[in-house]
Amino acid sequence: EHLARAGTSKTIVLACRNTTRCNDARDKAATLLPHGSSTQLVTAILDLSSRSSIEQFSANLLNLLSTTAQRQGGDEHTLLQEPVIDVLINNAGIFSKSLDKNYLDGIEEHIYVNYLGHVLLTHLLWPTLQISGARVVSLSSLSTIFPTNPLAGWFAWDQQWSDKSSTFSGLMSYFRSKRANLIFAHQLHQTMASSTAGPDTTGVSSVASHPGFSRSEIWFNGGKCIPSWLSKGVFTNPIFSMSPTQGALTQIWAALDRQQVPSGSYVGPRWWLYGNPI
Repeated sequence: EHLARAGTSKTIVLACRNTTRCNDARDKAATLLPHGSSTQLVTAILDLSSRSSIEQFSANLLNLLSTTAQRQGGDEHTLLQEPVIDVLINNAGIFSKSLDKNYLDGIEEHIYVNYLGHVLLTHLLWPTLQISGARVVSLSSLSTIFPTNPLAGWFAWDQQWSDKSSTFSGLMSYFRSKRANLIFAHQLHQTMASSTAGPDTTGVSSVASHPGFSRSEIWFNGGKCIPSWLSKGVFTNPIFSMSPTQGALTQIWAALDRQQVPSGSYVGPRWWLYGNPI
C-alpha cells in the first residue's frame, strides 16, 4: 500500500502463494495509486515452502518485468535494456500453523519457509540484483531477543534435540527462523562491504527490519500453539501496538531510504513495540 501511494515505482511485483488473496491485494493497492501514476502492479505465484516454486518464479521474473515494460509503452531504448530489480523485500513468514512440528524435505518448516526460502530466492536473483545494485530487505522480529537452542529440531533426523512442549516448540521454531533472517542480513552486508564495490555504491546493500508489535493476521492464520483467547487478545489489543499498515513502515523505510538507512542497518519502531521507524 505504501509503495502504491508513493507512485514512484515502475513496477511492483506482489509475489504470493495464494492467487485470490494476491489479486485482491493488488486491486486494493491499485486504488491508492496517485492520479496519473504509471506504476504497474503485477502478481506472481511464489510459494516459499516449495523449492520448485522458488526456482520457477526466479526463472520467469525477468520475462514478467519485460512484458510489463512493453505494456507501459516505454521507448525503444528502454525496452532493449535488461530489466532490473531495485529492491527485494523478503517478507514471507509462517508462524506455528499446527501443533505438530512439520518438516519439508527433511527440514523444519519455519527454517525452510522463513529463512532458507529467502536465501534461495536471493541467490537465484543474485545476478540481476548485482547488476542493478539492488537493496535486499530481510524481515526479522523483535522475538529474536528470546534465547533459543540453535540446534533444536532443524532437521527431521535430530528430533532428540527438539523441544517437548508443542507451545514452546512452535514459538522457539519461529524465533530461530527470525534470528536466522537477521544473521543473514548482517552476513550479506559484511560480504558486500568487503567486496571491491562496497555496499550502497554499485554493490548490493543489505538491511533488516522488524515491524514491532503489529496486529497482523498471523495471530489467527498461524499461532496454533497459542490459546485462541490469547491470540484474539493480542490481535485486538490497541495498547503499545500498531496496525499492519503502520508496522510496514519500517520495511518501507529500510527499502527506500539509502541515505539515512545505510547497508547493515536494522530498522524498527522507535519504542520497540510501536512508533515511527528508526
